[in-house]
Amino acid sequence: MRTATSTQRRPSVLVAFAAALMLLVAAPLGAPVAGAHAQETAPGQLTIIDARLTGDGPWTSWFGGAAERRLLLVFENSGDVAIDAPELVLRIGKGEATTPLEAPELAPLDPGDRRTVQVPVELDPFAFGTHAVVGEFLGVADTPGFRAETTHVPWLLLLLPTLVLAQVALVGLRNRTRRRLAPTPAEPTVRPTIDLREPPTRATGGALDETTVRRAVERELDRALADLMPRIDAADRAERIERRAALATERVARRLDLDDAERPRLAAEITRALLAAIDAATLTTT
Repeated sequence: MRTATSTQRRPSVLVAFAAALMLLVAAPLGAPVAGAHAQETAPGQLTIIDARLTGDGPWTSWFGGAAERRLLLVFENSGDVAIDAPELVLRIGKGEATTPLEAPELAPLDPGDRRTVQVPVELDPFAFGTHAVVGEFLGVADTPGFRAETTHVPWLLLLLPTLVLAQVALVGLRNRTRRRLAPTPAEPTVRPTIDLREPPTRATGGALDETTVRRAVERELDRALADLMPRIDAADRAERIERRAALATERVARRLDLDDAERPRLAAEITRALLAAIDAATLTTT
């Protein structure tokens, strides 16, 4: 009897096992399984009133620095039930906006409550073009996502090379105009002459050729007159002539390798020739 009873129960166990197996196979892939943890979605409805990016700056962003913006988000609980601390998720970037952005924690909202949230946003250095912040509320059944965009162009960074080139061009134009409009130095009507009586001697010994000395001195006299004539009526006329004569003497002495003892005689002759030429030119112009 016992053996017969055991034999009759085995088919029932097999049938139950086969039925459970058929249920598992028939279940669609990805369907929730009883007892598994799933994200809870609270009833309610959030309505997005406004979502935009505000601000422009700081001034360093015009040169390629990090640009600062502020996300202004206004939303309200338009449902009939309270919403317990919805979770705000934000992302930033160009196009898809996939970079996570830190979002503030939100307090519970009763039906009809309206909330304004401001989130600081910083764009990367040298950012260019349109950037977007996208967001959504997790844990609320009926809430659409939102997207806010801003455009940033580092204008001064782009214009800096153009400004530099324009500045160089303006400086060059100014210099050319100044040279063109500058008064031409008056030419002396009487060419300065020198009388050295005896040709000076070199530092290494030996007399110099008189023609060589005269040409060197007259060249420096012409340069000195071209510098002195435009401001010949200045109050420091005598001092300027003395300085210019000393400079001409030094140049001639170096060029011809004159003996130091010859310099005072040469300086006195150059000064005399300059004064004579300037006086003659002044009398002629008046």
